[in-house]
Amino acid sequence: WYQRRVRGRHDYDHSIRIPAASISLLDPDKNLVWNYKTVPQEGSAQGFLNNRMTLPLGKVLGGSSSIGDMIYGRGNPADFTSWGSGWSWQDLLPYFLKGERAMDIDGSQYHNSDGELPVSRGAEDCELSNAFASAAQELGLKAVDYTSKDQIGVSQTLFTMKVGERWSAARAFLEPALNRRYKVHMTTNSVASKILFSGNRATQVVFNEDGVNKAVRATKEIIVTGGAIETPKLLMLSGIGPADELGKHKIPVVADLPVGKGLKDPLKIWLRYKSDKQVSVTRDKLTSAKSFLEYYFNKAGTWSETLQSQTTVFLDTKSGSQPDVNINMLRAVALPNQAEILGVKYELEDPFNAGLYDSNTEGFTFYPYPATPRQYWRGTTEKHWYTRSPSHRP
Repeated sequence: WYQRRVRGRHDYDHSIRIPAASISLLDPDKNLVWNYKTVPQEGSAQGFLNNRMTLPLGKVLGGSSSIGDMIYGRGNPADFTSWGSGWSWQDLLPYFLKGERAMDIDGSQYHNSDGELPVSRGAEDCELSNAFASAAQELGLKAVDYTSKDQIGVSQTLFTMKVGERWSAARAFLEPALNRRYKVHMTTNSVASKILFSGNRATQVVFNEDGVNKAVRATKEIIVTGGAIETPKLLMLSGIGPADELGKHKIPVVADLPVGKGLKDPLKIWLRYKSDKQVSVTRDKLTSAKSFLEYYFNKAGTWSETLQSQTTVFLDTKSGSQPDVNINMLRAVALPNQAEILGVKYELEDPFNAGLYDSNTEGFTFYPYPATPRQYWRGTTEKHWYTRSPSHRP
């Protein structure tokens, strides 16, 4: 039988499944995120306390798929060109399709309705999203499906949602597996701290469960799925990484590899606009009895939708073959007021806009960012143990 050890907490918090509650999940008091921060920045993060950007990662079953805004994506084909033979976008497309259950998407070669992960356009018609799409098309952008090979243009955004509820990776893939006896054994409140090796073969995983150190032996293989930050952190703590960096922390080197380098994480620019129409998400709309009752009885209304727009735009500003800018829109005024909508104590300062907005201001936010960022981030381990966070410096 197979064993799988899952890091994090159970996903019992009811707000995880409510799309509009996604921002509240970042509240450190909920203990659903690893609230990592970058080291102080010099040329960016001027709106954050001490110039340290927050990097929230899901500390719950499903990882960040349980706390994010549920946008479904596959990347651009050019992103896979350096992955080697057998790992191109076209090679991986059958696996993208195998896992997808398209809910309300017209049939095409890029979508499948028989998989485990629900993917939909969102249930509620959004006036802001429609206006965004119309404006983009008036500028000459063609309508595309951004999950296909051709991303340049304007597309409807797809979400990992079904009938007004979030579907995380845990809900789609892990929960069904747990119902098959003798296949999956799961632990929660567990943190992997090290992989042990016999020569060059990984043989055991050491983890801490409720304060007790334990180990599990692998008879076949170990799959590390900690994400873009936790996976390299665990590998480096296990001796796989740059020898000079590991040497600083007296970690025995198993393999001298450039682990912890090359992370691409694009910086976003927040462009806020007030609206003279009642079309955005505000505190009063979210906290009204009507919104509660619509969602409780019908899984509809304000609570059933993410704050993200149902429209996304990919631009090619350099006459290349792939998009280099992605523009999305929030159906609300951006942080910190977006956080205030649900009472989140989000550590963000914004001296430039102080006093211009409040939690009931009608408005929307565009946030463009580079689709192919050239900025690489470097991560290091601060200490040879799992209780310390990685260090991040762009």
